[in-house]
Order: sequence, then structure tokens, then C-alpha cells
Amino acid sequence: MDGYHAMPTHQRFFNQYLADIGMDTAIWAGPNRIQGIGLALGGGHAIIENRAQALPITGTAKEEFDQIRARLVERVGSERAHAAYYSRNLFIFPS
Repeated sequence: MDGYHAMPTHQRFFNQYLADIGMDTAIWAGPNRIQGIGLALGGGHAIIENRAQALPITGTAKEEFDQIRARLVERVGSERAHAAYYSRNLFIFPS
């Protein structure tokens, strides 16, 4: 599992496709790109957590997502609701 293959492997998506549909590509590349963290969960398990960013499928639904997140904060509190603001890659060992 890695947190670094996306840009070299999916360059066309991040640098060309997103720009072609009018999305800001600066969040994906360069000095202002997303900075994720890797966390060891013990027993060989790990997770890479990144701040969620708008994608073509989610970019047009920002208002709706903001409303859903607000309801989630009301229901479970801000500490637990933070999970809705991140994307994750989870590695379970042995895989």
C-alpha cells in the first residue's frame, strides 16, 4: 500500500481531465497539494488518511455535502464527525 502512486500513475486525470472540466488542479499537485498521513494500526494493519477534496462527482454537490456534514455534527459531535472530511486507504494484514 502506498500514498504516493496516484500522481505518477494517474497524471492525465489529475493534470489534464480535472483542468479540462474546470477544476482547480493545485490541490492535487505542487506545494499546496493534499498532505496525507499514514497511521500504523497495529498487527500489520495501516491506514493512509487524506483530507477529502472535491472530485467531478462531488464538486457539484458541495452544498448538499455541507448540509449532510452539519447534520452529522449535530448527531454525533464534531470529534466523531471529522471522519466525513477525510478519505482513507485501509490495509489489512495479511492481505
